[in-house]
Amino acid sequence: MRAAGAAVLLCGGLVVLSPGTAWAIDGCQDEQNTAGSVDGRELAYESATSFGAQLDQARDAWNALGRIRVRRDDALTFADLKVSDVDRGSVTWSGLWSPSTGTDQIYLNKYYLRKYNENQRRGVISHELGHALRLGHVNDREALLHCSDARTAYTPQFHDKEMYRSIWEDKK
Repeated sequence: MRAAGAAVLLCGGLVVLSPGTAWAIDGCQDEQNTAGSVDGRELAYESATSFGAQLDQARDAWNALGRIRVRRDDALTFADLKVSDVDRGSVTWSGLWSPSTGTDQIYLNKYYLRKYNENQRRGVISHELGHALRLGHVNDREALLHCSDARTAYTPQFHDKEMYRSIWEDKK
């Protein structure tokens, strides 16, 4: 999930709202694109997570779309994004993409993720990578970028791919 702007969607369906925000019944609304973490046509990340296999699967699913190269950083590149674990029962999100003036962050909350199956974990990580790729939330439970862990997708689906292409199709 992502914390930004006027509202924060919380895992488990709870929502903190600001005045004047219109939400669908499950707390989702279509959002504008995020700032993202992409540098040029590449998203280089540093991994410090225990969910490496699911991160690799999420990376491969986004790379299959062919526009932006998502890859681990190396000694010659600056990481645009760092993926790391936290273990916080005091928050209600399972994953969080957080922009920064330096390296952006994806935090994976082991408190929730350890209770999820592999597909659900991959879905959370793929969702957060979607934010790093500039995609916002959508009010479509069948989309990966649905705003809660009640989503039914674990990889980019039609709606996600359409948003991705609308952002990156014409970029050179």
